[in-house]
Amino acid sequence: VSYNRTADYQLKVTSGKISAAFSVSVVPTLTKIALTPGMESTQAGARQHFSARGLDQFQSPLLRQPTFVWSTTAGTINASGMWNAPTQPTTAKVQVASGTVSAALSVRVTTANASSDFQNPALAGLIHSYYADGSITRPDMIQILRSAGIDGRVDTTELNDLRNLVNQATKYKIPDDVRVLASDVVNGNLANATYQGRPAGNLSVGATAAQLNLLIDKWFYGTDRPTLTGAGLTYQVASGNLFSQSPSHLDQKQGALGDCYFISTLGIIASKSPDVIRNMFIDNRDGTFTVRFFSGVYGAFANSDGGFSDGFRSGTAKADYVTVDRWLPAQAGRFAYANAGAMLNSSANSLWLALAEKAYAQWNATGKSGR
Repeated sequence: VSYNRTADYQLKVTSGKISAAFSVSVVPTLTKIALTPGMESTQAGARQHFSARGLDQFQSPLLRQPTFVWSTTAGTINASGMWNAPTQPTTAKVQVASGTVSAALSVRVTTANASSDFQNPALAGLIHSYYADGSITRPDMIQILRSAGIDGRVDTTELNDLRNLVNQATKYKIPDDVRVLASDVVNGNLANATYQGRPAGNLSVGATAAQLNLLIDKWFYGTDRPTLTGAGLTYQVASGNLFSQSPSHLDQKQGALGDCYFISTLGIIASKSPDVIRNMFIDNRDGTFTVRFFSGVYGAFANSDGGFSDGFRSGTAKADYVTVDRWLPAQAGRFAYANAGAMLNSSANSLWLALAEKAYAQWNATGKSGR
């Protein structure tokens, strides 16, 4: 028997009319540490926060992360992974370990030289160190955004530099989804008015690191989950895969939410053009998924054959993105909305429809859904 994930398995062996059943528990074991960001160089005196994530024998993140011990051969690093680069050019080794399992990377420390694109020297050095490989990726952008709040506040030059970076997404080879989500953090969005039911607000000069980080978590990790309607409903972590098979209308199970217009439409699209559904999602490999929608000017219009169509009235639809996590509406351990009735802890779950439904609720808060 070959296993592809940690879980409790029920096995059965049969010979003729005789059979025997038994249980096997495949428990998670720390086998690898993923160290991010994978930077190659930085400027002298820069600060960088490194993150570690323990992976099990199937290369999946451990549900319960171990305690990590950080060390460096140059500069200083604290218990949370915040590294202060040395003030002189050198090559530094940054290492993280848990027991006998460890990960390390070498960082070339160069003479500080702030780019003309950015005003803050530390932020400029960090941006250019990430861009050394030719692009600014999602993990890169998250670390760049968080770095602006290291001293507890976002000052004028930091906010201007972050906005300038987003505006120069083409130059710095920033993927479209990363650009849009970062813009929601630094340039604002209607949905920033609240966070987990409490007042929040757009980022501004003097904003606290706490506000900056909650906006980053909201857009890049999907932590601002929609309010549940109905008694006894809670959010629970769902097991399964984004797609257990090709998406189709057979995945349609609406549940206790009046969104048949949404569920049925996605079901038809899935059956006719499954790749369209697949392309809605980006699996971030950290338990979150970035989901793409399109915004534009909606409305009905007449066709040349005398019929009417409902869709974008004018202009070109613009791609927009939100991020969702695996926490989905549940009641008594079963899906309450999309995927209704299925057990959340089943490894056979196909999660795409439930994730799309949750993402649509989040996207509606931006005012771009047309509803």
